[in-house]
Amino acid sequence: MTITPGELFAGPLATFTDTDLTVTSDLLQVDVDWGDGTETDATSGVVAGGNGSFQVSGSHQFADAGPYTAQVTLTNVATNAPGSAQSTASP
Repeated sequence: MTITPGELFAGPLATFTDTDLTVTSDLLQVDVDWGDGTETDATSGVVAGGNGSFQVSGSHQFADAGPYTAQVTLTNVATNAPGSAQSTASP
């Protein structure tokens, strides 16, 4: 991720695959820890996709230049099965 301090970042964060092709994006909850000391946010990430392939995008405003390591956690709300990915944000 490329960020500009003080400006809103909005874009892709991670991709996930699921071997269960019946899982839909509405069954997946995303939590984003932006890595800058703000609280983990369950409302700043959006899950899209299906048929075993999902993309997470999100938005956040970073106060300083970083770099930061954002942790994205995706949880299947029907089974509580988690998945996670990391992404680095820097100017």
